[in-house]
Amino acid sequence: MQGKKISIVLFNEYDQTLLNEKSQELSSAVLEYHKVEDEKKASASMFKETLDGIEATISSLAKSIRRKGEDKATDCLVKFHNPVPGMKTTIRLDTGDTVKTEEMTADEKQTELFDDVEELTDLFMKPSDENPAEEK
Repeated sequence: MQGKKISIVLFNEYDQTLLNEKSQELSSAVLEYHKVEDEKKASASMFKETLDGIEATISSLAKSIRRKGEDKATDCLVKFHNPVPGMKTTIRLDTGDTVKTEEMTADEKQTELFDDVEELTDLFMKPSDENPAEEK
C-alpha cells in the first residue's frame, strides 16, 4: 500500500530560540503600533485645529450674512447738552446718523459744566454796550 503525502496543521512547540525571536517580533510590533497611534493622534489634533478654525470662519460668516452686517468698533462723537441741557447725543462719524440720545450721568454733568468757558465768557463778559444785562 502506497501512501499519499498530505499536510495537516498541527501544534508545534517553539524551542527557546524561536520563542525569543517571536517575543522580539511582538515587542517591535507593539512599539510600531504605539508610534503610529501617536502619529495618528498628532495628525488628528492638527486636523482638528484646522477644522475648528474653518468652522469658526463659517459660523462668523453665516452670522454676518444672516444679520446682513457685523458689529465693529465705529468712531462716534458724543454731543453733551444736546438736544437739551442734561441730555447727550451720540453720532456716528462715518454716516452722521444719531446712534442714541440719553440722559447725561451726574459725572458727565459735572465734567461738562464748564466745557464751554469761551462761549460763557462771550455771553457774560462782553462790554456793557453789547450786553443788555449790564445796561444802566
